[in-house]
Amino acid sequence: VEILARHHVKATFFVLAANARRHPEVLRLLVAQGHTVAVHGVTHKKVHRDTQASVERELSTAIAELSALGAPPARLYRPPHGLKSAATLAAARKLGCQLWAWSRGIWDTDGPDPEVLVKRATRFASSRMVLLLHDGRGDEEHPDIEPMLSALPRMLDRLSADGFTFLTLDRA
Repeated sequence: VEILARHHVKATFFVLAANARRHPEVLRLLVAQGHTVAVHGVTHKKVHRDTQASVERELSTAIAELSALGAPPARLYRPPHGLKSAATLAAARKLGCQLWAWSRGIWDTDGPDPEVLVKRATRFASSRMVLLLHDGRGDEEHPDIEPMLSALPRMLDRLSADGFTFLTLDRA
């Protein structure tokens, strides 16, 4: 969050409620700094094979938990692993959530060298690109995010130098 603040960038964070419960101070910091908090689920459980009712419970529980922690989320939903189904779409629609995915994933959860992450994020960058970055691997309690933290300032610098500006998905 500090890196984004130094670069005057606001981001959209698709948050797992389970992680927010573990780190409510981080969630409140995101809100205080004007980032968009959106829904990723309660846990990182894949929902694409679940019934509509089950997805609705997962999504509504996540919304309620994030709200109770002081971060009522934007009605944006990115299902875990990006996997969706007709039931996922119907549940999101019923709860007034817009589904989102990404146009550029950089496979940061595999822990590559930071320079590899920078290249993956900036090579072939295009207007309206939705860049997928992670702060861990799903429900992992103590993720190693050092490669991402090292790469992020260089990503932002290169993209800015190339004329890109940054928007949150609820403002895009």
